[in-house]
Amino acid sequence: MINYWKRNNITIRAFEEKDIEGFVKRNLKPDVMQQWYYDFINFPKSEAELKKYIEEMVLDTKEDRRLLVIEDVNGEHVGEFWVWYADRRNRVFRYGIAIYKEFRGKGYAKDALIVGMDYYFNELNYVKCSPTVYGYNKNSQEFHEKMGFVLEGRLRDEIFTRGRQFDLFYYGMTRDEFNEKYTHFQME
Repeated sequence: MINYWKRNNITIRAFEEKDIEGFVKRNLKPDVMQQWYYDFINFPKSEAELKKYIEEMVLDTKEDRRLLVIEDVNGEHVGEFWVWYADRRNRVFRYGIAIYKEFRGKGYAKDALIVGMDYYFNELNYVKCSPTVYGYNKNSQEFHEKMGFVLEGRLRDEIFTRGRQFDLFYYGMTRDEFNEKYTHFQME
């Protein structure tokens, strides 16, 4: 039996209680916490606040929003894939992806994104993925461009953090563009 949620060296799966506990412990570290809340610096959160926050995100399944675990071939939790905006009427979705620092550079983000986009496009019938990227996040800009996303717009001075304003970039990829470039799952 083929596992649809697998690609190369990753598997995407639902959050479990052990993942929530691990997420909380990892994100209580100040340097990691700033990476997770990458858009701006937050007040420190207690363990209970962080646990409640992640539990709410895991349970938020309105429309087709989901927070999922990315794990490697050893079953290690290496990051998260999160569809935080899903508009069924217009068939557009936005996502976030986080790969923990020690697991970066191994293609996990690319593989997880291909699985996730394939599912939203070819199973749930969405027609466009339109992620946003902060102007100071050059790695994310490069990642999206390498994946084949088109830069569709730029909102100048849209984000304020670290004492200054930053631009917000809108990228887009349609279902047809995705299917021309990537193959994930074929029926036998």
